[in-house]
Amino acid sequence: MKKKLVPIIISLILITAGTVGYLSLKPKTESTNAETATTLSTKTIVSSLPSLKDLKANLGENLTDLGKVQISTVLFQDVNQAILTRANNEEIKVPLSVTDKDTPKFSLVTIEYTPEELRIGDTFGLAVHNSHYYAYNYR
Repeated sequence: MKKKLVPIIISLILITAGTVGYLSLKPKTESTNAETATTLSTKTIVSSLPSLKDLKANLGENLTDLGKVQISTVLFQDVNQAILTRANNEEIKVPLSVTDKDTPKFSLVTIEYTPEELRIGDTFGLAVHNSHYYAYNYR
């Protein structure tokens, strides 16, 4: 009976050691899933944004003010898209360009005057003129 148990125990030990070794040496694959974040705080971008008055002076009175928007959702997988949420919870979807893969920083190249490094939760004013978006300092 003991002679039959020894090979079984050795087999179980080898299988366990092999499994643990495989799992610890297996390359870690990072997949960036669609990221959804709920922001508890907001950061208003002020540094390089013009005022709404300046935009109206440059672009004319046909400029439509969409009000304050917040970057509420960012999708990095497949679509590279940011979702901006207005005060009335209306969502505006715009493409994004990743500026730093190590940190979740990106830029919104289709919106004029936005900084190069944005994060989820950033807020700014948004206006539209002839189907083009423009960011402005919302205070």
